[in-house]
Amino acid sequence: MHWIERKLRDILRNQMASNPKMDEVAKAMGMSGRTLRRRLTSIGTSYQSELDRVRQELALSAMEEAKSLASIAEGLGFNDSSAFYKAFRRWTGMTPSEYMRWRSVGNGFSFSA
Repeated sequence: MHWIERKLRDILRNQMASNPKMDEVAKAMGMSGRTLRRRLTSIGTSYQSELDRVRQELALSAMEEAKSLASIAEGLGFNDSSAFYKAFRRWTGMTPSEYMRWRSVGNGFSFSA
C-alpha cells in the first residue's frame, strides 16, 4: 500500500462520522484537493474508492459488534439506512441481514450429509 493511501485511510477512519469531503481531507494532508486527486489517480485509485474501502472495513467491524444498521449507517456518514444497504450489497454481494446470517452460521460453511 502506498503511503498516501495509508495516510488517507487513517484520516478517513478518524473523521468518518463527520462525512469527510475530499477538500477537507486533502487540507488535513497538507495539499489541495486537486493534488490529492492527481496523486491518487497516479497510483490507480480515487478518493471515492478509498472512502468506500474504509466504510466497508468499519461497517464489517461494527456489524461484528452487533450494532444496529441505522447507527452503523449514521456513523459512516450515510444519509439513510437505504444508502448504506445499497453500498453494503455493492461491497459484499449480500445484504447486511444476509451477512449477519452468514456470520452466525460460521462464515457460511455448512457441511450437510
